[in-house]
Amino acid sequence: MTAVDEQQSTTPKKNTPLNLKDFLDGLLEEGYIDQEGYELAVAEQHAAQHREKHILQFIADLNLDNKQNEGHALDIETLTVALSKQCGQDYFRIDPLKIDVTMVIQVMDYKFSQRHQILTVDETPTEVVIAVPSLTSMSGSRYWNIHPRNRSRG
Repeated sequence: MTAVDEQQSTTPKKNTPLNLKDFLDGLLEEGYIDQEGYELAVAEQHAAQHREKHILQFIADLNLDNKQNEGHALDIETLTVALSKQCGQDYFRIDPLKIDVTMVIQVMDYKFSQRHQILTVDETPTEVVIAVPSLTSMSGSRYWNIHPRNRSRG
C-alpha cells in the first residue's frame, strides 16, 4: 500500500458551495441512504446541537445506516468519498507514516508548504503531485484533494 490511496471520481457536479440538500440528494441517488435517513437529516439540520457542525460531521453524527455496507453507519471517511465523487474530484487518503519525507523536502520548503497549506505526496520525472485541503471537506483535516502539477525545473 502506498502513502496515498486513490479512489477515482464518477459523476462531476458544478463547482458550487456544499449544501445539505444537494449532498443528501446525491447520497440517496447513490444508495448510501434511504428516504427515511434523508428525511431525518432534513428534520434535524436546524437542531441546536448541529448548527455549528460541518455537513459531513452532522450526517456522521446522525449514525445513519450505510445502505451500501449494511450493518455499518455512515462515517466521515465514507461521506468524504461520496462527496468527492459528487464533486468530480479524486479522493486520496494520506497515510502520514508512509509519506517520503526526503522527497517532500527536496521538492518544496517546509515554510512555503505550511504557508500555502500544500503537501507534496508524489513525484515522477515529469510531474509532482501536490495535495491541497479540500474546500468542500473539513478544513485542516486529513482529507485532501490531489492536483497533479506539471513539473518544470530551471
